Amino acid sequence: MMRYSSLVIGILIALSGTKTAWSNETIAANKPAGVVDFDLDSLKSLGYGSEVADFFKNGNQFYPGQHDVVINVNGVGSYAATVTTGDHGQLCVTPELLKQLRLKTVPLEPGCTTLNDILPAAKVTPHPSRFAIDVVVPEDAFDDQLRGSNLTSGGFALMNNYRIYGMRMQNRDSQQFYQGQFETGMNLRNWVLRNNSSFTSGKDSTKYEFNETTLGRAIEPLKSILQMGQINTQGAQFGGTPLNGLQLYSDSSLQESGRLLVPVTGLTETPATVEISQNGRLLYRTLVPAGPFQLDRVNGVIGGSLWMSASCRMTGEPSASR
Repeated sequence: MMRYSSLVIGILIALSGTKTAWSNETIAANKPAGVVDFDLDSLKSLGYGSEVADFFKNGNQFYPGQHDVVINVNGVGSYAATVTTGDHGQLCVTPELLKQLRLKTVPLEPGCTTLNDILPAAKVTPHPSRFAIDVVVPEDAFDDQLRGSNLTSGGFALMNNYRIYGMRMQNRDSQQFYQGQFETGMNLRNWVLRNNSSFTSGKDSTKYEFNETTLGRAIEPLKSILQMGQINTQGAQFGGTPLNGLQLYSDSSLQESGRLLVPVTGLTETPATVEISQNGRLLYRTLVPAGPFQLDRVNGVIGGSLWMSASCRMTGEPSASR
């Protein structure tokens, strides 16, 4: 069995000790870039077997087992997850992990299925010292139904907004007048309770009125909001009509938007950061893997030409029109 206690210290000693722990001749041989072959005799002299060299030859890896990490996807999405790594430190994907990363769900084989097994163009970079994993995938790997649904739910909150006005007039008959407007509410488990009320006090009367009380919540599958109580109707024809009842109307914040009629396409030689701007204003930034890419979800486009730039040498269309 591989010995992991003091393993990192042992590797450092093997690399910096009087005996060289790696062979220049071996590294110069024909093998994939980034692969390091350790001197097995030096490792054995330190008490480590060949399985240690096999495990670390591809760079820093997570030990086999479960780890609590933060996964960064294309440089724009971060997700805290408990992941499983295989015998060689590879990230094992599950349907639950794919859903959490907003990726399309595909049938998985028994055992440890890696991201490259289902997305050959994907690039996975582990950072064990930071408990993080960087993932770069093609844009078409995302599930449109899940992407952008970074909504949080639950919780509890109380709120109170108010505006108070007072006036006093001094003459033969002193008069004073006070007025207040209040908006109070409570959030509980995605339900939103709001009340608008007013208070007036003058020489002859004092009055407190409940002007409007509503209870509502978002219905995510329908991308709508359910609202009931003393409501004002939504819509172009009868919007603003006060009534007592309930209504279900579309929530613009949940609607899918930003899909371009003409996608932005290009080709990168290495994983690169791609930025799309319009009139000097940054609209979209993402990481793409090496090879051809296509971007068709860009919010904030107002019509006209787009400008695309990448952080590496690339070929492709420098701009596109919506």
